[in-house]
Amino acid sequence: MNNLPFMRILKHYSPAEVLKSFATALIFYLLLGGIFIVPTSIISALYVPFMVYFVLGMFIALSIITSYAVHIFVQTLKQYKELKTIPYEVFATRSSVFIASITFVVLAIIYIQYLE
Repeated sequence: MNNLPFMRILKHYSPAEVLKSFATALIFYLLLGGIFIVPTSIISALYVPFMVYFVLGMFIALSIITSYAVHIFVQTLKQYKELKTIPYEVFATRSSVFIASITFVVLAIIYIQYLE
């Protein structure tokens, strides 16, 4: 359990540093996601003939934004101190996949609600 990159981050960085990095990444994610989601949700109120492709495009865009937000999180952590014992790339990859999976579940629920 201690070999997980996130546990190593919590062990070597102070909670304030992790929260500041997370807040910075969250701001980037919300700004970029908001810039993307607001116009697309307005467009989806119009007639979209192939909603499957529309939701797929939203998922791809949000996944790209997620990977960029995780990149920002890792870069701000490295600004505090860069440690050789933490595999930053592994952490970035795993957390991007995890957040993209959550995004997929949320968009699938939205799509299922749309079909009803």
